[in-house]
Amino acid sequence: MTLLALPLAVALGFAPPALSPWSAAAARGAPSSARCALGAPRGVDAPLGAPQEPNLGGGPLDPWGEAQRAPDGPERTAALVRALSAAAFAPLAPQARFERLDVAYRAFLSAEERIAADELLALAQAMYDRDPAIWSGFCLEGALRRGFGRYAEADALLASLAARFADDPAAVLALTERRTLIAAGAGDAARERALLGSALGAGSLDARQILGFAALRAGDDAAALAHFSVLVGAPAPAAPAAQGASGGADTGDQAPSAFTPTPARDLPPWALRGFGIALLPRKRP
Repeated sequence: MTLLALPLAVALGFAPPALSPWSAAAARGAPSSARCALGAPRGVDAPLGAPQEPNLGGGPLDPWGEAQRAPDGPERTAALVRALSAAAFAPLAPQARFERLDVAYRAFLSAEERIAADELLALAQAMYDRDPAIWSGFCLEGALRRGFGRYAEADALLASLAARFADDPAAVLALTERRTLIAAGAGDAARERALLGSALGAGSLDARQILGFAALRAGDDAAALAHFSVLVGAPAPAAPAAQGASGGADTGDQAPSAFTPTPARDLPPWALRGFGIALLPRKRP
């Protein structure tokens, strides 16, 4: 699920959805071109650039100046939230908006490291209010989900974003994969399975990997091999024969001895190991 990136100096928050940095043309990167924190799925992150000193300006009572001077913590978070208010943000030029969101995002990452749930939620909500896009939505749902267990709100947020970006299959896939995390965290196995099925139908390698390991745990070697064979680029072999208590193999086709694998550097994590485990015969009574 790789999406093209737009220039990050777009007029964040006041541009139409098609111009947002997580829009129909881009679902990767945040204002600081970093991973959106709190468990973003694979493929929606980009490397952090070197931190730059933003030109915040403002006098001693200006919240941006206050945020620049204060150390990381509740006081700085409060100043950033005030500085991201609609009244403070609206007059800014596009580059200034980008700088403000970048500062807030870096503070968000700091709050995550400090496990400051209240600060995370305040910053995520402020960023989303100014730029209601996928990157900020991921930050906000993560703060809701991990910090407060508010799974229903987190899922509703991503569902609303999926509706907004319905014409962008890659963005919808990224949102669907993220929603599977919410369902799993809420303990809703049926909903998790349904979302995994939707993601799988859209070509998700992550969903295929998860379903492959679920099949292994359930003892369904044939289903596991079907999933992992796709991931490693192998023809799907017959499921390995189960062994009786004596150790002798039951009747069954042998797996093919050779195939052309996907290059290791392109394999999803654990794909080759899952494939190998699925090939092993099981001992059953």
